[in-house]
Amino acid sequence: MKTPKGDRKISSGDIIVCPPSELGAHKIINTSDYEFLKYIDFDTTNSPDVVYYPDSDKTGIIIHNKSNTFFKNKNKTNYYEGE
Repeated sequence: MKTPKGDRKISSGDIIVCPPSELGAHKIINTSDYEFLKYIDFDTTNSPDVVYYPDSDKTGIIIHNKSNTFFKNKNKTNYYEGE
């Protein structure tokens, strides 16, 4: 599992808690050449959910059961632009 603090090995039976902040950022990767990765994800976030993807420098706004919208962060703007 990739985290802001570095890579962490996940083993069978592990329970992982990822808080809703930059400290909880994570990416689960199956590094096995011969085993499938199976996991259960319990999501307790409220909608909308805002997610940052550091590898691609984009932000997603996810409105559960409605829409998913993603933006490249290079297009950032000032709050008052166009006002």
